[in-house]
Amino acid sequence: MAKTNSYYFTFGTDGQVYRGGYIQIKADSVKEAQEKFIKRYGDRAWKYKGILAYAFHYTKEEFMKTSMQYGVCHGVIE
Repeated sequence: MAKTNSYYFTFGTDGQVYRGGYIQIKADSVKEAQEKFIKRYGDRAWKYKGILAYAFHYTKEEFMKTSMQYGVCHGVIE
């Protein structure tokens, strides 16, 4: 069984779930994190057909190297 990781989904401007900031999603893979994102936000999870409504996703290690870690956290999805 894989170890659960933290993924960070960041937001930019209009057309995304939030304007700025990020959410943390605990999942075993980025695919699972995206599935949890869709489950949590439903229709709002989609910007366009096939395009999810967030800017970028990062592993914890990648995220901690960015200044985005000092932004607003909009929540954690377990």
